[in-house]
Amino acid sequence: MTDNTIEEIKTRLDIKEIIQEYIQLKKAGSNLKAVCPFHGEKTPSFMVSPEKQIWHCFGCGEGGDIFGFIQKIEGVEFPEALRILAKRAGVEVTRQDPQLQNKKTRLLDAVKLTASYYHKVLLDSSQAEYARKYLEERDIDQDAIDRFKIGYSPDSWDSLSDFLKKKGFSEEEVFLAGLTVKKDKGVGYYDRFRGRLMFPIYDVHGNTVGFGGRILQQKEEGAKYINSPQTLIYDKSNVLYGLDKSKTSIRKLGEVIIVEGYTDCISAYQADITNVVASSGTALTEGQVLLLKRFTENLVMSFDQDTAGAEAAKRGIEVALANEMNVKVVELPSGKDPDECIRNSKDEFIGAVKNAKPYLEFYFDNTFQELDTSKVQDKKKAAAILLPVIAKIGDTIEQAHWLKELSKKLDVEENILRDRLPNKTKPNRTNRKTVSGEQKVKVIDRFAKIGEELLSLIIHFPDFISTSIDKLLPEYFTDEKQKELYKNIVVYYTKKEHFDVSNFQKTINTEEQNENNLSAYLDILFLLGAEEFEKLNDNQVKQYTTERINILKKNNILAQLKNIEQNIKALEQGEPSDQNQNELDQLSETFNQLTNQLRNLE
Repeated sequence: MTDNTIEEIKTRLDIKEIIQEYIQLKKAGSNLKAVCPFHGEKTPSFMVSPEKQIWHCFGCGEGGDIFGFIQKIEGVEFPEALRILAKRAGVEVTRQDPQLQNKKTRLLDAVKLTASYYHKVLLDSSQAEYARKYLEERDIDQDAIDRFKIGYSPDSWDSLSDFLKKKGFSEEEVFLAGLTVKKDKGVGYYDRFRGRLMFPIYDVHGNTVGFGGRILQQKEEGAKYINSPQTLIYDKSNVLYGLDKSKTSIRKLGEVIIVEGYTDCISAYQADITNVVASSGTALTEGQVLLLKRFTENLVMSFDQDTAGAEAAKRGIEVALANEMNVKVVELPSGKDPDECIRNSKDEFIGAVKNAKPYLEFYFDNTFQELDTSKVQDKKKAAAILLPVIAKIGDTIEQAHWLKELSKKLDVEENILRDRLPNKTKPNRTNRKTVSGEQKVKVIDRFAKIGEELLSLIIHFPDFISTSIDKLLPEYFTDEKQKELYKNIVVYYTKKEHFDVSNFQKTINTEEQNENNLSAYLDILFLLGAEEFEKLNDNQVKQYTTERINILKKNNILAQLKNIEQNIKALEQGEPSDQNQNELDQLSETFNQLTNQLRNLE
């Protein structure tokens, strides 16, 4: 991998566009800010500089460029981040690059190649004639077949295995990609998918990560659908079918339609309904909900009309509510599922989505149409059905509204219903994805933060450097990087008798200085100052600078006093001697001098 490739990706991509796929950014002067996705906070301290193409959180200390952000938010190593961003930028990264030859990218390559293989079999093989006829009967056209790369797995035990071996993949790699199954005796493998219509599953970035396979001709016992197992590249609880294609439309339209099956999603696309994803026949997970929350907070559930579909919808709604999403439910006017409804009448489906009911209105209507609220037993049944749903609501105002509505419906005091609300645990919304797989939030020392602010003030208002030099010593800084940067500022200012930031950055942008990333740190300090200090007048700058110098000086004096106290205690416990006494006298004198300085700072 060359630096040129990395720089080309950076040139083609805008950090704002990349980061706002994950979090909501708001304008902050010439920069952007947000609530940090890497640690819990209410006041935004996550800053993005479109000019410098960097991000930094002044709460937890995390920061970097687009590669660092993708590594942190996706919980991946650099090669995966590179792959994600290269695809987004339209930059080709050859498979032979040594940095990309790790296990995860090998598996991604194997699954991607398998999708192409299955797709070609569907299009060209006589074995797939029945599959092509099935798709035609389901009104799935060629454009959709190509767009979703629908395929067919040959009815063979080893055709895929042999194909991938010829392409350089080992038996172990093919197995780890979820494409084969170990034989009963543990020796050898056979193809997992055989004689099935194949639906490639893509992650949010468009990487092929797994498959869903539908049996068409029942020749042996087996499930109607089988899916790829959990692998290094496929976690079904964090993937939604079709999201890679629909995310732009979802953000633009401000809502997402969630259906159950692959064909539901494909039919919607064919009808130009493009803000749709499929949960692949299961209830929504918290990972999937948080994935959708990057693009919208408005969910429209359109699950199958059978009992299983209703139950899956209910469980998914509860997860969405716990994460403070806005949820509506579609009542299909015809057909057993969205696919059938759309094929009957596209306009009917669009109308049903437009008239989708808020989830609790849907719950209330369905519950009370079956019950007689003049009867005590039916009141108890209604409360038993609806209170657990209300308890899942993350927003307290919304929860209070629906409690009041239930109170009216049942003619029961609101306080009684509130007392019967099941206990609920709010979800932990701290993003746990890190490169190591565990949450690691840096704790920023209070005095390091003050040092950061002080340096930011100095470089934003260089006219105050001369007065700061007289009062501020390098040792007042508790952070070594701040100490080193300040020393460089002092040296530069002393030589030049003025301070030009751009020129100063060039002087510290040497190989020796770059070991500590002083140039990059200077960018971060600019980012902080642009938000915090750009509207200050000279008097305020002087006041703020003086306050921060005094805080750091006081902390330095306290640290010295503590050290002197320990030395005095050690000397007093030692053997009496003239040398010990002299040292005690000197320490006591220094202690008194520092104490007087401290009083003057109070």
